[in-house]
Amino acid sequence: MHDSILLNDDEFFLHDIKSELSYAFEMTNTSPIEFCLGIQVMKNVTNHSIHLSQEKYLTYIFKCFGMMDCKLVNIPLPTRQKLTKEMESKDIHEADLMKTMPYAKAIGCLMYAMTSTRPNLIFSIGQVAQFMANPRLVHWIIVKHIFHYIQATKDIGIKYDGKGSDMLKIQGWTDSHWARDQEFHKSTSKYIFLLVGSAISWQCKKQTTVALSSTKAK
Repeated sequence: MHDSILLNDDEFFLHDIKSELSYAFEMTNTSPIEFCLGIQVMKNVTNHSIHLSQEKYLTYIFKCFGMMDCKLVNIPLPTRQKLTKEMESKDIHEADLMKTMPYAKAIGCLMYAMTSTRPNLIFSIGQVAQFMANPRLVHWIIVKHIFHYIQATKDIGIKYDGKGSDMLKIQGWTDSHWARDQEFHKSTSKYIFLLVGSAISWQCKKQTTVALSSTKAK
């Protein structure tokens, strides 16, 4: 099963396209759009706005990982928490325990929300994703902390407001954190672009080279 969205300001043209597609493929018309690829679309005609969220998708993954009744927290990472490979335990029993934990699967599920409607998760998930090859218990505890934060904020999404022609301008911000990586002293770059006042593109990434100053990092 695949989800598709057809957009056009000519309703007759859209009707013809859907008719032709229905002859070639078995399809269901759910117009107006409500869900697509796990993303809920809520339109407010009065306010000319569209709100995108993944509350139902997030609820589903909470059920999969048995975290429906987890403790709620209000920040995505513990205060001043910095993860490094030095945290990796040499304990053989801990290594065996982590082989039973769905670490990579959890990161993958969270990444879909991060890249779709939750730009506020990009830094925290990026931190724990660095250790997917050899995670340890301390890393898994941080992943569960992120789940606790999402459970408290799973109704958060992105709202696009269509009021005002001046809002159609694209705005962008970028910043960097100089030498945040404690092991290799690499900086972290991040950016976000907005359209009609809300996010349309975002990224947080460790730089590939070592910057010798905060100016070069930026």
